[in-house]
Amino acid sequence: MRIPKKVIPYLTLLVVISCVKPKDLTNAVDQLECSTLLGEIFTDESLTCSQIEAKINNVENSCGKFLTDEEKADLAAIKENCTDD
Repeated sequence: MRIPKKVIPYLTLLVVISCVKPKDLTNAVDQLECSTLLGEIFTDESLTCSQIEAKINNVENSCGKFLTDEEKADLAAIKENCTDD
């Protein structure tokens, strides 16, 4: 049985909710949203550089506290090396 891609984030959220204390639920949801945003940057090959840079800026602004130093460096490298050629 194949699970539609649109259902996976919701299933992940259900698993996270069942494993997380209520006070930590907000952080868990935020982290899940950040993971989704990062996934879009790394998997959507139809994005232009300006779209990629906008998404990276969004991730940096809204998810900065969840990003590792390595992820921050990767995002900076992507922005620096992005070309629409």
